[in-house]
Amino acid sequence: MNNSIDTYEVPLHTIYRTMMETISNKALINRVSEKIPQDSRFILGIAGIPGAGKTTLAARLAQELDGKVVAMDGFHYRNEVLRSMGLTAQKGIPETFDVESFIACLARVRNGLNRSVFCPDYSRVLHEPVEDAIEIPPSCRLVIVEGNYLLLRQGLWAQARTYLDECWYIATDVETALERVARRHRGKRLTDEEVSRKIEQTDRPNCALIESTKNYADFVFVLTD
Repeated sequence: MNNSIDTYEVPLHTIYRTMMETISNKALINRVSEKIPQDSRFILGIAGIPGAGKTTLAARLAQELDGKVVAMDGFHYRNEVLRSMGLTAQKGIPETFDVESFIACLARVRNGLNRSVFCPDYSRVLHEPVEDAIEIPPSCRLVIVEGNYLLLRQGLWAQARTYLDECWYIATDVETALERVARRHRGKRLTDEEVSRKIEQTDRPNCALIESTKNYADFVFVLTD
């Protein structure tokens, strides 16, 4: 009797749970450093639910490896646009992002080895995108793109993955992540009731949507530090 299991017969989500690693920042830095080319550009995506630590990890990789970070949050529609769309309370869902501009920016980053590329960033003080806040010079060999929906396969979002050499997913306990998100909301001077409503109506459903995309990642891991 053959007791071996062919991996193609095992559900994909089971394989990813088996392959998920617990890993340190230092090990991730080493992992990325081995992939940076001399004469082209390595574009790494980092996905995960809100509060997973994407921004912190991306910033550390960029600092250690002389890279640049492109944050998906920089492609939020401006607040006045969200008000006109009736989506202010749902800020953070896929529909509140200018996905066309995001994809166009990724294309410029992918092909911008002979000129600087300028990308927006997101101000946590103004709670608005800031145009052309990030410059990626032609000499930049590492670009880290971080955001919730890099692995989403709906509409134009599906194109994002085609511009990334690899896309990683930070696996995080949902309740721990949502507590971090709640602290951010309180920093905006929201009441406890407003924070709770935002978490339950927007952030928690977002987490479920984003977690459903992790099986498309090249590498799924839990950070140890």
